[in-house]
Amino acid sequence: MSLEEYRKQNLVQWEQTLSGLFNNNIPEQAVWGNPEGIINVCNIIGQDHNLNHTFFPTGGGLDLYGAGYSAEHECIELYFSDSGRSADIIKPDHMLFQSFNAPYEWAYFRIELKPLNPSGVYKNYNDVREELTEITRMHYVDRTYWDAGFYGHDEVGNELPLPKESRVITRWFSGSLVIFAKASTYNALGDTYDGRHSKMSAEEFREYIRKAAEQSKR
Repeated sequence: MSLEEYRKQNLVQWEQTLSGLFNNNIPEQAVWGNPEGIINVCNIIGQDHNLNHTFFPTGGGLDLYGAGYSAEHECIELYFSDSGRSADIIKPDHMLFQSFNAPYEWAYFRIELKPLNPSGVYKNYNDVREELTEITRMHYVDRTYWDAGFYGHDEVGNELPLPKESRVITRWFSGSLVIFAKASTYNALGDTYDGRHSKMSAEEFREYIRKAAEQSKR
């Protein structure tokens, strides 16, 4: 399959997914304000992780596989692999869908985050996210234990391997995430990996994408 054929196929599937999500009536805008609704939408988008690309608040991005409830209060987990050994924890304020009529390659989802306090594992921490090792449910320790592959020692000094349920956790303290079709023009432009969406308000970003969509028609 050529790159152009892939792009056409991906964008058709993206529009079909949007149509299924909105019962064959894709709106210009929709909002979900509760965790259940946001999780449901993320799981629909992530049914085929090759269909989407999610951009992080600080830059970069990954394909979304789905979402679930978090043990942390008012938080949800986003999954960017199917291994079950990692999760990104966010405290969502709401999720917004925005489209500009056809072509739907410019349609996107935006998740605005509520402030989330650092775990306290790292002292004097000053960043918008932290990476941790979750030994057991909400038992967070330094990320380096995951790299080492063990946590603590037994009575004779042997290293204790990490439990099977241990995971790498990324906790986001603030900002926003946006999700576009993987074959979208927005994803194809490498400079959009700078997290610019999170430096703009939802209204500013909508206007930014609207202008880009209009220019693409010329």
